Amino acid sequence: MAVRHYTLLATDGYINLASKADASHKTIERQKVYAFGFCGGLFKLDDTVINAKLDPGNPANMSYWQTLKGKASIPSPLIWAEQGDRVYVTLINLGMLQLPERNNLHTVHILGGQVSSASGAFPLTSSGVPVWDDTQLPPPQATYFLQPDQPGTYVYHCFAEASEHIQMGMYGALVVYPSSASLLDAGIYQSPLTARWFVNGTPQRQIPLSATNRNFAYNDIQSYFAKEYVLLLSEIDTAWHESIEHNSPFNAANYKPNYWLINGRSFPDTLLPQPITTPDSGSHQITYESYPHGQAGQNMLLRVLNMGYHSVPWYVHGGYFTLIGKDAKPNPWLKLVRHLGLSGEEFVSTHSTVTLGSGETYDLLFKPAPTESVDCSQAQTANYSQVAPQLYPMHNHAAYTLTNNGVYPGGQLTYIQADSPSDGSDSSESTAPERVDPVEYILGNTLKYMTTLFKNWPKPPQTGEK
Repeated sequence: MAVRHYTLLATDGYINLASKADASHKTIERQKVYAFGFCGGLFKLDDTVINAKLDPGNPANMSYWQTLKGKASIPSPLIWAEQGDRVYVTLINLGMLQLPERNNLHTVHILGGQVSSASGAFPLTSSGVPVWDDTQLPPPQATYFLQPDQPGTYVYHCFAEASEHIQMGMYGALVVYPSSASLLDAGIYQSPLTARWFVNGTPQRQIPLSATNRNFAYNDIQSYFAKEYVLLLSEIDTAWHESIEHNSPFNAANYKPNYWLINGRSFPDTLLPQPITTPDSGSHQITYESYPHGQAGQNMLLRVLNMGYHSVPWYVHGGYFTLIGKDAKPNPWLKLVRHLGLSGEEFVSTHSTVTLGSGETYDLLFKPAPTESVDCSQAQTANYSQVAPQLYPMHNHAAYTLTNNGVYPGGQLTYIQADSPSDGSDSSESTAPERVDPVEYILGNTLKYMTTLFKNWPKPPQTGEK
């Protein structure tokens, strides 16, 4: 169990959305849109300071925080943890650079988080953080606490004036991984001798030796993935944003979005490196990159979240994905398939399209098919030769959303790129363990017995206990 401390700073800013592209899908025109959001990130992991400038208790950082005013990002910083971690999120309300007269409260609400109503950030049952008016004094702040007992994909957002603040961009993703301890409770563990993965004593040769607990979406061996991507979907009505920027009223009943975003950007910008991605501090590698890259035959986890106000039919061309979780709850079919000893994706929930309502999250496993060449030697035959890399378009299937302010192509569209293995070998991953080796089976059951014995060993009494 780790202790993670994040610091979020609420403010405003601008985003530059792609509005027109040329024939080569290069953005040639942009629209500048006013937005709200959070900036900041991970301050400390256990006793290791990741970013000292985000220490909310150090007055020496006050001048730095003031430089962040007007630099909100969409989406907001990505938060992650492991099951059982203690997560603290401190919120500082910097106020608005463009609209200093606005004294909006802000909160951090974790959608689906198991927290008390007093700290749930809903304005009718808890309080918000006021604007930092006197910059000569330390800012008012609130610290939210979460100890997740379920792995999965979550969303957080500001719940003060939620109809306006979510539309303006105050939302981000929260990812919780299984811990080594929670995997062990589910009978999943890695041999300290061979690095082989086991489930209740049975070796799992389809799981590479390099895998860690962060290569599983849930406490289930079938949720293994080689690479993962967060796809946070939203939409923007620029008329609403313009009305906020110019301090004029807007009737939400007239909401009509004209931009559709993946991780804060519309196509073709979705294929470019995400500018808010920071160098890995050594704490983890998960980012908001929206152009998934992998190898044929590898499991790719797509964490799809919808923070728009309209439902999204999310579609992947050229193959099926396996639905392994929804709203941070594993698909119950995974457990049934495992207990029945079945294998193969035909026994699990597979789709090419899944519809997300506002606030819903889905965890999808997609495995690109190995490439093969098709003989199209006849001159009158179109060339359908399948050569690496393979590109799988992925988009909102309400096709009018594939526009940027009415210009096609754009909107909620990106690709999955599947390359051939770099060494030329077949990287496909089996969906079931290979034939059990007797030595491995005995080793696995010995490990199972030893870990069970260790877990159940009587613990010494704590101070004050009898």
